[in-house]
Amino acid sequence: MTTCWRSRLRTKRLPPAPEPGATAHETIETARDAVGRVPDSEADCCARVSEAINVDRRAARDWLTLLRALGLVKRSAGEYRRTDDDVDRATLRRRVFTAVYGAREVFDALPDPDGEARSAAAVVGAVRQPTWEHHRHVDPGAAWARHVERLLNWLTAVGAVEQGAEGYRRAAATSVEGGGVE
Repeated sequence: MTTCWRSRLRTKRLPPAPEPGATAHETIETARDAVGRVPDSEADCCARVSEAINVDRRAARDWLTLLRALGLVKRSAGEYRRTDDDVDRATLRRRVFTAVYGAREVFDALPDPDGEARSAAAVVGAVRQPTWEHHRHVDPGAAWARHVERLLNWLTAVGAVEQGAEGYRRAAATSVEGGGVE
């Protein structure tokens, strides 16, 4: 069952990305399915997510936040429940661009599939760090670099970006027709 999805939540909290390809979609589904259909406490949901995808409790909290931003989990009165919204890989990719802070900007900083790949450091330098980020961290440059690098890993995991020995570039199939974001 697919429902109309609109994200009101954008997140910057990202767990480490799963491996690229089918594994990423499967890991996201497994994490979502670990959250019950009946609302439950954050602690219980984190415990189930932690066990289901083999992450620590802190990472499980980040997974809950991400799943919520992607519209796969809802939070109400401090409790979480999964939605009935099953998403395919293309829909998931689009939702990452809509729901994850900076995803579109990082993607836009990358060359086309036939262009010269950019290193993670070059992408970090090409994506403007928001002013408010300077006030949130002791070392804002390092925090922003970690976020952009994690974004690159997530964009690779959902198939929007390809990573090679020389760096990152947009994936060849990333277009509206291919279920991409452009």
